[in-house]
Amino acid sequence: MDYFFSLLTLFLGLYFGYRIGYKSSRNVLVKKSSRKVKRIVSSRIEKSKEKIVDLLAKQGSIANDDVEELLNVSDSTAERYLAELEKDGRVSQIGKGRGVKYILEG
Repeated sequence: MDYFFSLLTLFLGLYFGYRIGYKSSRNVLVKKSSRKVKRIVSSRIEKSKEKIVDLLAKQGSIANDDVEELLNVSDSTAERYLAELEKDGRVSQIGKGRGVKYILEG
């Protein structure tokens, strides 16, 4: 009988120890992979912005539609990239509404 309870205690201890250790190690892996994904996404966004600046250097001015076509992104994504470039001081917005154009700053 004591042997049975000893084995039961041993197995329960191993089981719960494994479960607790597995969950905590899994959380660490999720955090690490989350950081890696953020770095990759950030890198892609920066590359996209560089493509926009390169196109601006070639054409002189661009519209939102040009960015959509260049990067194959939605209207709102193109607007966000252009707004970020404007905030960073790399481009300037000329006009308002449908006729808005962007030029290189400087």
